[in-house]
Amino acid sequence: MAGEKVKQLWKCRFNGKSEFNVFYRHAYTEKQAWMLCCRAIAKRKNAPLNYVTALYDGSKDNYVIELETEIKEVA
Repeated sequence: MAGEKVKQLWKCRFNGKSEFNVFYRHAYTEKQAWMLCCRAIAKRKNAPLNYVTALYDGSKDNYVIELETEIKEVA
């Protein structure tokens, strides 16, 4: 359908204090992919989400999120 948004595949690399995590998430935006990954880390570590989001708030160079594949809608 015309004008419909399509989720993209994002590769997210998070460098924690003692581990390195790589996630692939489908999301509309980089910010949404970041949040999905933060939720996954919080669940995996049984940690509060606000702790994880504060750890990866962009103040340190401890994560990278890149567009893995770009899907373009064909008319």
